[in-house]
Amino acid sequence: MNLMNIKLLAFQAAASKIDKNIYNDGSDNVNKAIIKIVKYVGGVGAGLLTLAILIIALVIIFASISPKNVGTAWKALFSCLAGALLFYSAYFLAPSIAAIVS
Repeated sequence: MNLMNIKLLAFQAAASKIDKNIYNDGSDNVNKAIIKIVKYVGGVGAGLLTLAILIIALVIIFASISPKNVGTAWKALFSCLAGALLFYSAYFLAPSIAAIVS
């Protein structure tokens, strides 16, 4: 056999290994753990920030806030809203986040 045939055989062997799916035999325990952790943290964070939104909204509605402190209350409300949206999105996108990490 000459050198050209040996290179051709090596290329064919490498190409046959590339075509095989190497991901079928692994386990997904790490992926499941990441999804569970992200969902737990996202759910707890979203729940707490939603509770904070409700409390701040009740304070804005029913408490007599001085005009000087109204801006602070609204900033707190919008900050909690943004945080809750972030945690809710982490909860719902947990499989995507786990796919990025693993």
